[in-house]
Amino acid sequence: MAFFTILLSLCGLSTLYLVGALILRKCSDSRFKSLHGCLDPPALVQRERIIGLDLLKDGAAAVKAKTSLEGAVRRIASTGNTFSNTVVGLNIITTIDPANIQTVLAHKSNDYDLGGRIYAWGPLVGKGVFTSDGPEWAHRRAVLRPNFNRQQISSLDMFERHFSHLLALLPQDASTIDLQKLFFSMTLDSATEFLFGQSVGAQGAGQGSEADRFQTAFDYAQHQMPDRNRLGIMNLLVPNAKFNAACKVVHAWADTYIEQWLKDRNHDKKENSSSEATKYFCLEQIADEIQDPMQLRDEMLNVLLAGRDTTAGLLSNTFHVLSRHPNVWTKLKAEVDTLQGEPPTYEDLISLKYLKCVLNEAEAFDPERWAADSPDGPLRPGWGFIPFSGGPRICVGQQYTLTEASYTVIRMCQIFKEVQSRDDGPWREGLGLTLCSGEGTKVGLVPV
Repeated sequence: MAFFTILLSLCGLSTLYLVGALILRKCSDSRFKSLHGCLDPPALVQRERIIGLDLLKDGAAAVKAKTSLEGAVRRIASTGNTFSNTVVGLNIITTIDPANIQTVLAHKSNDYDLGGRIYAWGPLVGKGVFTSDGPEWAHRRAVLRPNFNRQQISSLDMFERHFSHLLALLPQDASTIDLQKLFFSMTLDSATEFLFGQSVGAQGAGQGSEADRFQTAFDYAQHQMPDRNRLGIMNLLVPNAKFNAACKVVHAWADTYIEQWLKDRNHDKKENSSSEATKYFCLEQIADEIQDPMQLRDEMLNVLLAGRDTTAGLLSNTFHVLSRHPNVWTKLKAEVDTLQGEPPTYEDLISLKYLKCVLNEAEAFDPERWAADSPDGPLRPGWGFIPFSGGPRICVGQQYTLTEASYTVIRMCQIFKEVQSRDDGPWREGLGLTLCSGEGTKVGLVPV
């Protein structure tokens, strides 16, 4: 009996929420249109515009088939670059118009907030730079930003160390390997070292080890983010025991390290004179501004959540398409060969222009369109190409990501003469917090 009472209460609350959301949205839209002289955007064709069951059903099927992006392209083609639809009582406006995106992210950024992101991300990463708005966000960003300037990321020893661990796991006989899994482990190791001063040691970690448990929990939790983003505040009504358990594993690792580091912080200064103790890491720097252990954990996990997956996804997709375009690989390798086999310096990363073209490419895989000597001149898409967002919230870690990705691609070019595709199927999306290949990056690597 108690179960049905609770169920009826939840249904009643959900109905009230939907009705209330519809009324508030209608009033808000009416005021806005009157004030600015706006018209409604074109409406996506739906069977009904209250719950949006048809969109929810189609969306679930697309997620299962790994074709959500294809569905989005079809909706844009049929309705236009900007349109509205309704899901669970919410009127959602979708746009790919660069002018609209620039308005939201830059010109009128103060008029927009993060919506329900704190309910989606909060259980994993708490309150940090990616889950805050207003003055609180501005302060958190100001504290983090100095950690990602050129001085802090131009020392490449850390990237070489973690790349060498990756190299030890790569077969030297051109047998098939899924690079994507290895890239995600490598970037988790480098990101945890950069942030916490200590790598979690995911590369080569044995099954059931602390590093394996951390990576498994972190991966599971962040893969829930698309669904949690869609639910927003409704996450409060949808318990997820497995997600909560994964969050606890991630928190336990971070808490253990932070607590121990805080205890050791004021120990004998002589111990801190070694190269290992004096290396730069983010936690040590922001601890001058933030002393609360939980807040330190939240800030570190916010950056880890955003920073690790972007680099791994970029590398995975890059090698997925490089393996299918041997002519591009050959040209890229020829440029890298100008380094004569020496590990690159930070200046080398900047000077290799074709490498930058390759990393910029994401659609038709025609890197030449980004080159200065392109027949039509270099592609300049402006707000039509914002891989690191734009405006006040532009990613503070973009140079870190590009540095690690560039370094890894160069070293792979120096060690392998061919990257052969071992997957004949079409590219399918892997949507988590960021985007990667849904089928992995299965290749064969032929050593030099």
